Amino acid sequence: MPIINPANITNLDNGRCDHLDVLSELYNSRVLMLNEQVTPAVCSQLIANMLVLERKDPEAPITLLVSSPGGDVYAGLGLIDVMRDLSCPVDTVGYGLVASMASVILACGRHRSAYPHTNILLHQLMTGAGMSQQTDISIVANHAASLRAKLDEMLAERMSLSADEVHELTERDCWCDVGRALELGVIDEVIGG
Repeated sequence: MPIINPANITNLDNGRCDHLDVLSELYNSRVLMLNEQVTPAVCSQLIANMLVLERKDPEAPITLLVSSPGGDVYAGLGLIDVMRDLSCPVDTVGYGLVASMASVILACGRHRSAYPHTNILLHQLMTGAGMSQQTDISIVANHAASLRAKLDEMLAERMSLSADEVHELTERDCWCDVGRALELGVIDEVIGG
């Protein structure tokens, strides 16, 4: 992962640096951040940044820092599809809390790492049909089961478990410290641990 040198950040004002300057410095170092809920808007912005970085250098890796409570599965899957399709590899680094869809994004990086105090939450797909007709509830349930199977397979490709084992593991909330995440194959290494 590129190391950001604070001496290279130019617009310092009374010891404080401008937030946009910091993000610009990170971007120029090919470091992007997913540090909020996974939404279509957030994933679209990350995808746009990745595509521009790929155009600038199709071989240099991109580092995606992930600390997110999760969110929209479809937006997250779109981000993962683009990550996999880029010519430049996308490495993921977890910090803080990485939960739900964000944990799938973390697990789908080329090289996955996390800082020592990262907590990772894996669980099954959450959905609801609300006040729907019985037939619609059945349609939603079938779609959710299909989507969960797809997520189980995606995680199994990256973890040291089969899809059935992932399914069983995520039947209830599965909290992982970095040791357990390493053991399960959610990450490849602990940074500074």
